[in-house]
Amino acid sequence: MKTAALLNNADDQMDAVLGIVGPKSRIPVEQIARAIMRSPTLNNFVINNSQVGVLNTGSIDRIDAAITLSKGSDVEPIMDHIKSVVAAVIASENIENAEKNEIIDLADAAAEELVGRRRLPSIIAQVKAIREKIGGVLVLSDAVDKLLEAVRNGLT
Repeated sequence: MKTAALLNNADDQMDAVLGIVGPKSRIPVEQIARAIMRSPTLNNFVINNSQVGVLNTGSIDRIDAAITLSKGSDVEPIMDHIKSVVAAVIASENIENAEKNEIIDLADAAAEELVGRRRLPSIIAQVKAIREKIGGVLVLSDAVDKLLEAVRNGLT
């Protein structure tokens, strides 16, 4: 959240220096924070007690909040694919916990980008990095390929 707020501030300062006027694409920090603070309950994922200390639940909370924020928007179908990928990663027994956390962090960055600036190259790079991390886990490969296709078709 702090990074997103700093990015928004930097953009505002650059716009002021350059004299840029007009609609601005900013990361909705306040809405994301409200969605996170609303409830400690995850609306989109199931985390077992044995996973709480192992998985990065902060990133999962932010992904959950981004999915909730996207309801009814044009990125909701893409966020549904992110939800599928993250849920499959959480449930997978073929991926080590450290790699699960890396994948979840990448999904968090992609989700934040989708509800914020929507820079297609950045989102595609994050999804491709997820694909590399999952290796040969077939179920996850299919889910990530569907996500990548959804991003390419939904944001072009």
